Amino acid sequence: MTFVNPQKNENDARTILKNCSWMRSLPQNALDDLLASSAWRTFARGEVLFHEGDKIIHGLLLESGRLEVFRYTTEGNEKIFGYIQDKEFLALPAVFMKHGRYPMSVRALEDGRALAVPKHAIHQMCLQYPEVTFQLLSNVCNHLYEMVNRVDWLTSSSTSERLAEYLLKLHKQNTEKKAITLPMNRVQLATYLGVRHETLIRLISAWQKKQYIHVDKNEVQILNPDVLRNLAKPAQRTF
Repeated sequence: MTFVNPQKNENDARTILKNCSWMRSLPQNALDDLLASSAWRTFARGEVLFHEGDKIIHGLLLESGRLEVFRYTTEGNEKIFGYIQDKEFLALPAVFMKHGRYPMSVRALEDGRALAVPKHAIHQMCLQYPEVTFQLLSNVCNHLYEMVNRVDWLTSSSTSERLAEYLLKLHKQNTEKKAITLPMNRVQLATYLGVRHETLIRLISAWQKKQYIHVDKNEVQILNPDVLRNLAKPAQRTF
């Protein structure tokens, strides 16, 4: 990893802070204070930015690249919890956690850059600007709501329903592409969906035979989207 003083790219740093949804109401002098204490962090594909249990020093506002958030199971397998795209703020809830440590590990899937905003600077900003604090809480609560829905879905759905919902979600994020690129291997995907690896392999094979999907290594093409939509219907919520 490499840290770079934000003054060398001040315009980029100012822009990414202003575009952060919960910082948009922040006055100019407060942005200047954040810039003064923050630094750019560049990272390379495959690099682990921090490990679960590391002392938390800062949150990361991602400008470019893609990150995956994971933990290791007791068997030593990686459990993927999610992905961080550009313009998202990583480890935001963690900077307020009592134990003061990163609750998960984070690894780069692509080369990229993020603005490292110190934990103490975020705390000070919240104390001084209640409106920003309100927006931050809204952001965290919405994320918590998504996690609750995911736990509910994982504990009440079948393997077929989970896989269908997952593939459709990926397709929605990449509508311009004919095939979906799976961001994880089969073992990681099985863990992410909460199923056994062997069960997932059998299901994928069955769907290929029925011509629901076509799989070539980590590329998946949806051939019968209507079937997948019907399977994923229970995952859809009205709010």
